[in-house]
Amino acid sequence: NCKKMKLPSEFYIGSIKWTIVENNHLLDELKLMGLCEFPKSKISIYTNGINNDLIEQTIYHEAVHAILESMGEFELTNNDKFVQTFSLLLHQFEKSKK
Repeated sequence: NCKKMKLPSEFYIGSIKWTIVENNHLLDELKLMGLCEFPKSKISIYTNGINNDLIEQTIYHEAVHAILESMGEFELTNNDKFVQTFSLLLHQFEKSKK
């Protein structure tokens, strides 16, 4: 994974269009790799010098937050252990299916 991946730019949850943007200030300012902003339907991802697999995992992590919030599952979306475990398993499924 030497070549930096191109981030997907958008996706839909229900009928809502979400955007994915690169934000290389997240780690310095908020100590985050990713951020899901539900009211803005936006996911920000830190990519500077990061392994592509970790970038993908972060996208999945933030997408799970977005899905859970859209479902009204506020307790689950605030449970980062659940979100991280679920997103890692979903990412592994996506990468390993044949």
